[in-house]
Amino acid sequence: MKPAKLRYVRAETAEHAVELLCAEGGAARILAGGQSLIPALSARSISTSLLVDIVRCPGLDAVSRSKSEVTIGASCRQSRIERDLEIQAGAPLLSEALGWVAMPQVRSRGTVVGCLAQANPGGEIPVVALALDARLTVLLPDGVRSEMTAEDVYAVAAGTTLPSNSLIESASFRGRAPGEGWGFSEIQLRPGHFALVCCATTILVGQDARIQSARIAIGGLTVSPYRAYRAEKALIGEKLDRNSLLDEAARVASEERPWPARTDLHATSDFRSKAALAAVARALAHARLRSSEHPEGIDGGA
Repeated sequence: MKPAKLRYVRAETAEHAVELLCAEGGAARILAGGQSLIPALSARSISTSLLVDIVRCPGLDAVSRSKSEVTIGASCRQSRIERDLEIQAGAPLLSEALGWVAMPQVRSRGTVVGCLAQANPGGEIPVVALALDARLTVLLPDGVRSEMTAEDVYAVAAGTTLPSNSLIESASFRGRAPGEGWGFSEIQLRPGHFALVCCATTILVGQDARIQSARIAIGGLTVSPYRAYRAEKALIGEKLDRNSLLDEAARVASEERPWPARTDLHATSDFRSKAALAAVARALAHARLRSSEHPEGIDGGA
């Protein structure tokens, strides 16, 4: 099939893109990577009257790094971030999760920020955004900019809380703290397929060998990704050498979901619930193994 009739405009700036969105009365869609949008338009599962191309807007492909975070522009390709050696060292959870997104051909065109905006239930990047306390800079009409946390963006049962006629200009992800371990685990039907469930975790251990902080974010199990706050709290102060600790945390994390486990053509809610147990335990196990490593944070750069 082919998309229904629509118009295409290449935005000159980010502000111009938002103006076009407003002029269309909410019926326009942003085109960046297009790896999910174009197939959906071709299948006519969604429709639009206008495609607003932001790929050549100045500054939207920028990537900036500091020792505490990495900031990624709206048109920056997934493959660029995945292969960036400084990001691999400073924000390895983000780099590792990107390797699970579809296939290399898709990642060469798809954008990191596009995944955040799309908010697919099985999307890897929203889960990482929750685990790494990501902040989104959102451009609103009349040039107004607002900052939203990933926690606020995905606080609804489906979709996002992003304002209408807005554009995510960039997303900032927290860098790895010295000695912090990370883990990402995903269960797919086949390589390159979307996640049935996935989990992103971090663990920071103090000098007394007890857990100082933990992050557990789960995707695919429910209609939106979520942070497992009760499971995180239960880990604080515990020693990592207790064998049952991670299994207990995985059980709590999968059970404290804010929305029901979902069923679709690919998996039942019961299967996803059991798969989530395995995914969380595996991600936590990887984080435990890596928690003794002490690389530097993200190096400064343009």
